[in-house]
Amino acid sequence: MTEQHQRASAPSLARSSVINVFGQIVPVAVAFAAIPFLLNGLGRDKFGLLTLAWAAVGWFSVFDLGLGRATTHVVASGHGTGTQRHTRSMALMTIAALFVLGCIAAAAAAAATPFLISDVLKVPAGLHAEAETAFILLSVSLPFVLGSSGARGALEGLGRFDWVNAIRIPSAVLLSAVPVALLAVTHDLRVIVATITLNRICAFTALYIVALRALGPKTTGERAPRDLVRRTMAYAGWTGATNAFGTVLAWGYLDRYVVGAVLSVGSVALYATPFEIVTKLLLYPMSLMAVFFPTFVRASHLRDGQRRDLEARALGATVLPLLPLVMCGVAASGALLTLYVGSTFADEATTVTQLLLLGTLCACAGQVPFTMLQAHGRSDLTAKRHVVQLIIYIPVVIGLTSWFGIEGTAIAWLLWASSDSVLLFYMAHHYAHAAAAPRSWPSVCICGVVMLVLAILISNVTHGWSQISAGALLGLLGAGYLWFILPEADKQALKSLLGRRRLPAMQT
Repeated sequence: MTEQHQRASAPSLARSSVINVFGQIVPVAVAFAAIPFLLNGLGRDKFGLLTLAWAAVGWFSVFDLGLGRATTHVVASGHGTGTQRHTRSMALMTIAALFVLGCIAAAAAAAATPFLISDVLKVPAGLHAEAETAFILLSVSLPFVLGSSGARGALEGLGRFDWVNAIRIPSAVLLSAVPVALLAVTHDLRVIVATITLNRICAFTALYIVALRALGPKTTGERAPRDLVRRTMAYAGWTGATNAFGTVLAWGYLDRYVVGAVLSVGSVALYATPFEIVTKLLLYPMSLMAVFFPTFVRASHLRDGQRRDLEARALGATVLPLLPLVMCGVAASGALLTLYVGSTFADEATTVTQLLLLGTLCACAGQVPFTMLQAHGRSDLTAKRHVVQLIIYIPVVIGLTSWFGIEGTAIAWLLWASSDSVLLFYMAHHYAHAAAAPRSWPSVCICGVVMLVLAILISNVTHGWSQISAGALLGLLGAGYLWFILPEADKQALKSLLGRRRLPAMQT
C-alpha cells in the first residue's frame, strides 16, 4: 500500500476526533443510565463490590507495561516511511507479549483474591464466598484486556479510529447494559462478573482480527531490527511505569480501596458513584488526545509556528467546552443527584461531587501536556512524577479519609489533580518545547474563577429545579463569553474538530 493511499484511506484528524469522542459518549450515556438500576437492585454492598471489580479491570491494565502506547508510537512513527515494513512485526510482537503478561497478571490476581476479600476489604461475612469467586472469574479476563491494548494501539497508530470505535461502542455498552438486564433473573455477583469476562474475550478477538487486516500482509524483511525493539521496550518501560502509578491515582482506584479499608464497603458506593459519573468527563480529552498523539508524533516535520498552533488548538478544544459544563455541574450537583439517585444519597454525596468536578477539570487540562511529553518521547518524565506523587499521596489520602470521611478523600484527589496539571504544563514547556498559553487564556481563567464563585452561591441558595435552571443559565452565559473572547483563528480551529473546517496544520 502506498503512502498516498494510506493517507487517503485514513480519516482526517477532525473526523477521527469526532468519531473518538462519539465512541466515548454513547457508552457513558448507557453507564449513566445503568448506575441507579444497579445501585437499587444490588444494594450498596454488592454495588460497591461491582465498582471494585470494574476498578480491578482498569487497575490491572498497568500490567500493560506501556506496550499499548508504545505500539501506537512505533506504528505512527513508521507509517509512510521506509521503516513501515518493520512495524507489523513489532506490533504483533507487542500483542503477543501483552497476552502473556495478562496470563501472569491473572495468576497474580487469582492468588491475591482470598487475602483481598478476607483481610483488606471490609466485606460483610455473608458476601465473602460470592465476592471471592467473582474476583477470580474477573482475573480470567486479564489476558484479553491486555491483548486488546496492543491491538487497539496498532489501529490508533494507523489512524483507524473508525474501526476501533466500531468495536469499542458495542462492547462498552454491553458492559453496563448486560448487568442491568441480568437483574431480572439474578442478583448473583458471580454471574454478572462472568459476563464482563465474556465481553472482554469477544472484544479482543474482534480487535485482533481487524488489526491484522489493517497492518497488511506479511512481507519479506519484515522482522523488526534489534535497535527498534530496544527503543520500543525503553519507551514502553517508562510508559508502563506511568500507567502503573497514574491509573491508581487518576481513576480513583487507590481511593476506593482506601475508603473500603478505612471506612466500609458501603462508603465505597457513596464515593464511587459520583466518581464514576464525574470522571467520565476525562474520556473526552483522552479520546481527543488519542487522536492527537500520533499526529504529535509525526509533527516534527512542521515548522515551530505550525506545531505550536496545533498544540494550542488541542488545548482549546479540550478545556473550553468543559469549563462551562463543569461549573454548571458544581452549581446544580445537589439537585441533579437527587433526581438521579434520591435525596438521601444526594445529601451525603453532593460535596464530594463538587470537589471531584473541580479536580476532573484540572485533570482534563493536564491531558494535553501529558500527550505532548509522551509524543516527544519523554515518557520517562511522566513516570518519574508519579513516583514522587504516590509517596506523598498515600499518607495524605489515608489521613484525610480518616479525619473527614469521603469528603476528605475527594479533597485529596482534588489536590493531586490540580498540582499534577500544573507540573505537566511546566514539564511540557521546558522539555517538549510546548507552546506557552495563548493570549486569551488569562481571560479564560478569570471567567472560570467568576463562574466558580457564582456556582457555589447557586448551590447554597437554591434547590430543586430552580438550582438546575440557574446552573444551566450559568453554563450558557459562560460558554457564550468564552466564545466571544476567542480569537478568530481559535474559533476556526474548534470548528475544524466538528468537521466544519479543514486546516492544513491539522492534517497529517
